Amino acid sequence: MKVAEADQAHPYDVHGLRSVTARILPKKARAMLSELNFQAEKAAFKWSRTPPRRLRLHISPDWFDFRLTGRDQVEFLVQKAGLKPEDHVLDVACGVGRIAIPLADFLNSEGRYAGFDVFDAGIDWCRKNISANDSRFSFLVANVRTDFRPQGADASAYAFEYDDASFDFCYAGSIFTHLTESEARNYLQQIRRVLKPGGRFVSTWLTYSDMEIAHIPGMKARLDRLWPFDQGGWRYRNDKSPGESVAYEQGRIRDLYRAAGLTVIEPFNADASYNCARIPATRSMGIHLHHSASLVAVVPPAGPAP
Repeated sequence: MKVAEADQAHPYDVHGLRSVTARILPKKARAMLSELNFQAEKAAFKWSRTPPRRLRLHISPDWFDFRLTGRDQVEFLVQKAGLKPEDHVLDVACGVGRIAIPLADFLNSEGRYAGFDVFDAGIDWCRKNISANDSRFSFLVANVRTDFRPQGADASAYAFEYDDASFDFCYAGSIFTHLTESEARNYLQQIRRVLKPGGRFVSTWLTYSDMEIAHIPGMKARLDRLWPFDQGGWRYRNDKSPGESVAYEQGRIRDLYRAAGLTVIEPFNADASYNCARIPATRSMGIHLHHSASLVAVVPPAGPAP
């Protein structure tokens, strides 16, 4: 692959063996094979600890290792953000339990977990396979309108369905990579509201900086290829679906945190899950992960939310 072609493939494009079967098998045969595989993966969860591919593909590309990235992210939460076994944890946009599954082995009897997502089928699966067997875990469907979900509240006005100061820890993995600025501003304010004084917050973002643009040759052109719609402080990839992929200027991120009453612990970190070490052989599918970062923030130990 030529470097100049780095933006040609979409992260969710079918690749590898699945691309071969998509070309050679009739549509009906592919559907039957997919259903058989789905049922087998459902039955195997107790030992595989991995949800069916059909559900995983709704939230991440096929080349993204669900089990290992969940493990690595929990390790990051412990090592860099001080996650404790007794913490009450909120998982924003929890998908199909990528960190919930390893957290089941980390949290003790006092620890609690709550996760929410707009993905109805994913939440249903988590309820049947995680919380049904572990009362420490709960999941709910967020009634939020997205590019792929026509009903619900606008994300810029959605109120998290949890009480004030009810969590010690919050994780938001790859949700701010899909939120416009007004939506991101609201989610940060909601996270600040539900966290206790002294609470910790880890989130992942796609980032760039004005200094990079000013000093790194070709940086603006590369950003224009990845996220061509520049809103001044944040960019998005697809004009018909802004939530598909969003990147933020690092100074703008700091401003958003400050406005929400959250203190960023510098520096920005490489994300434990969405990082360049996981870009697949078809490099262009994940070249944007060079811009992925993980932020650790804290709630001041005392004082009202803004």
